[in-house]
Amino acid sequence: MLHPRSRQARRAFHRRHFFALALGCSLELQAQVHVNELLVHNPGRPNDPVAKLDMDGRSPGWVELYNPGATDVDLTGWALSDDPSVPGKWIFAAPVAPATTPTTIAAAGYKLVFCGGLERNVANVEPHTNFTLDATGAILLSRPDGLGGWTTISQIGSATDPYPPQRQAVSFGRPGDATGAAAVYYEQATPGAANAPTGVSQFCTDTHFSVDRGLYDLREVLLLQAVVDLGRGFGRIGLGVRGLVSGRPFGATRPSSRCRSRRPRPCWEVGF
Repeated sequence: MLHPRSRQARRAFHRRHFFALALGCSLELQAQVHVNELLVHNPGRPNDPVAKLDMDGRSPGWVELYNPGATDVDLTGWALSDDPSVPGKWIFAAPVAPATTPTTIAAAGYKLVFCGGLERNVANVEPHTNFTLDATGAILLSRPDGLGGWTTISQIGSATDPYPPQRQAVSFGRPGDATGAAAVYYEQATPGAANAPTGVSQFCTDTHFSVDRGLYDLREVLLLQAVVDLGRGFGRIGLGVRGLVSGRPFGATRPSSRCRSRRPRPCWEVGF
């Protein structure tokens, strides 16, 4: 591109490029805001004494946003959705006169949005979406693209790779609030605070005992098994336990302190 020669043209040239640079920097800073944590099954109180409640005392699911940047971000016009095909499902409202304060997320701060289908959408008032979170699915944060559409800047789960089944009182979030980190389970949710640096990536099913409890006269082999989602399908893990339990109730067992040999011996204690 030839550099404009006239003074007026040069000024216009620099104004355009300065605006483009400022816009690019602004969009880059805004893009740092991300979906940080979610809780689908909020047990409420008294089931969970520290459960997060909304301003009406209800206990819907929630989504936490995090802004790791050094400046506040105005969320007016941004959107949350649980449907990847409709990214603008719920939009942060602009303030209505005489109110002038928009909904913002502070630098290095968090914004909690309840998702119980209540639809509370007033600028700078506790937000509450018009949809509820599914046990497995997706949650997207998007902003207007300037062309009448949407640009999704952060999400957990997608149409082709939904987040895994969620559990009661167990949240799902990014370790250490790290942008782009794969989400994991947290037994202790941290709405409005930093996520722990480590969590649980998967759960086992209930343990299966190969032998029912009861009275046995002969030696039996007990196999404890649980199915684990390995990400590429399901795998099975197990622990073989062998012991002489003649004439005694046979349930889950643990090795006695007397049992040190690998060869099966009558030294298994019953129960935990």
